[in-house]
Amino acid sequence: VYRRAQGNIALVAHDYPVLFLGFHRWQFKWQVQLDNGRRGVCYADKRNRAELQRWYHITATFDGWAARLYVDGEEICNDWTFGGAIALTDAPFTLGGYLDEQNAVIDAMDGVVDDVRIYDRALSPREIHALWSEGVRDTIDVTIPPPPAEMSRVTM
Repeated sequence: VYRRAQGNIALVAHDYPVLFLGFHRWQFKWQVQLDNGRRGVCYADKRNRAELQRWYHITATFDGWAARLYVDGEEICNDWTFGGAIALTDAPFTLGGYLDEQNAVIDAMDGVVDDVRIYDRALSPREIHALWSEGVRDTIDVTIPPPPAEMSRVTM
């Protein structure tokens, strides 16, 4: 992920606040709402500030017990929920923003997302570090065109 502007930015979201991965101003944020009413919420601390105009490899996992947030292959936050399933609904998943109650896109991203992967299991720390290491070897051009007038919607 490469951001040009600071703010509340949803990278991957589903029926907020059910699932949200992104940024809260300068903080990395990962949040899941469970079907038992509990939540797992990770905000990165000041040691892990999300700087602008810099590439980050961001990974979030939930294994049924803990929400974990990784940046550049290292775990920076975890929050134990003590069990439960994510309270998924019929709402669409969104990339680069999320839908409010009127289906308007908000918290849209000004930047670039290079690769999005969603797995049906929580990756291990070793797998996450390997994915980050793989991405470090690739060179990506950061010349970013201006954002379109209206964000396109992706439904998964």
